[in-house]
Amino acid sequence: MAAVLGGGTMVSDILDGILARKLNQSSELGKILDPLTDKIAIGAFAVYTVLTADFPLWAAALIIGRDVLIILLGLIFSRKTKEIPTSNFLGKITALSWGILLVVYVVRWEAGKMPFLMLSVILLAASIISYGARLIRLIRST
Repeated sequence: MAAVLGGGTMVSDILDGILARKLNQSSELGKILDPLTDKIAIGAFAVYTVLTADFPLWAAALIIGRDVLIILLGLIFSRKTKEIPTSNFLGKITALSWGILLVVYVVRWEAGKMPFLMLSVILLAASIISYGARLIRLIRST
């Protein structure tokens, strides 16, 4: 059941993003709430998976830590620019990879655990570098 709920949440979020862009239905509030709810949902799913499916605690800490860091950097960005920062493609792919990894653990697909864990950690490092570079460019330009 948890895998269906987690997978369904990811699919509905992807479809919501596609529809919002196609129909030009984005709002300032949506730019805040959508990524925030995504981060809360994946963090809660990570905690659940640690408790029920032997998901590594350190990996859940990475997921939650990355999301907290993104929120804090987003606040800094928005204070400096008066704009709400948006996720970049790498950040979205990273979140998707962690979501898939969590589903892999919930369904107990042993062969998928290590490859998806390695991919997710690599993408996490790349996304942190990407968001950090974005913030550095912003600071240098102000």
